[in-house]
Parts: sequence; C-alpha cells; structure tokens
Amino acid sequence: MNRLLEVTSVDQLIGHTPLLELTHIEKEYNLSARLIAKVESFNPAGSVKDRVALSMILSYFESLVPPLVAVPGVKMGFANLVTIFMLYKFSAKETVAVTIIRVVLVSILFGTVLSMVYSLAGAALSLIGMILLKRSKLFSTVTVSVVGGVLHNIGQIVTAMIVMETLCLRAIS
Repeated sequence: MNRLLEVTSVDQLIGHTPLLELTHIEKEYNLSARLIAKVESFNPAGSVKDRVALSMILSYFESLVPPLVAVPGVKMGFANLVTIFMLYKFSAKETVAVTIIRVVLVSILFGTVLSMVYSLAGAALSLIGMILLKRSKLFSTVTVSVVGGVLHNIGQIVTAMIVMETLCLRAIS
C-alpha cells in the first residue's frame, strides 16, 4: 500500500490527516480487526481539539489584555481569528462546532452561566452573518470578520435587553 499524496500547497493537507495501518501490531497480537492510527502531526492546521484549544488560549489571553475602551465586555476578538481561519479552511459545520465548544468551555472555566448565554447569543448571530457573507463571495475576509464582530455585539445587546426585560436602547448621558 504505497500511496504518495502529491500536493502543490500545504493548504491541501488541512483536514486530510493521514491514516496509518498498524499491521505489525495486528500480526504481533493476532488481531482480527484492522488497527488504524491518525497521524495528527502531519496535519498543518492540527486537529479539531487543537483548534478549540487555540481559540480558548486566545480567549484567555484576551481577558488579560486591558480594554482599549471603558465599555464593559468590549474585547479585541482574538478568538475570532480561529473562527475566521476555520470558516475559510473548513466547513461551516466544523466552524460552528469549534466555536460552540470554545464558548462553553471558556464560560465554564473563566466565566458564569450568564456570560455563556451572552457569548452563545453573540456567537450565533456572528456565525450566521459571517457564513452568509462568505458564501456570497462578495466580501473580503476582513469585511466578514468585522461584520462578525459587530453582529456578535448586537447579539449580546439583544440578549441583555431580553434579560433586563427592556425593549428600548437608551444613550448613556
């Protein structure tokens, strides 16, 4: 079984983690089943677990960076880097899964149940908008990312309005 995978770019390897049949172990232990291992180190983008971990690290790092504006909850959006990468290199389904896992784990580790509700609402609206804009092929990656950030904020504001049982926005004077 000598198959050589020919690629012209490292991008072609992402999402195609090589499998290795461990025939020597099958023979040594007289196994009737095929024993196959994934060789994650050959996947340039890492595994899904790696992408979740990276986005969690960026979320944590973001919590350590002092805010640039004096508005509670406003952040730089570092974890969005992983979301944008996922959106352009993997399926929307995988992007949504990694984002939800990150939001839930980060909220459990560093937040509260309420922060999870706000983050999930923001992430949901943001993902819907970014997926639709990307699929239209009319917008740049930067535009998709910026719109995602704006929609994330809108999702959180709408959630706050629901939690606070108010239907209007008022300017702080």
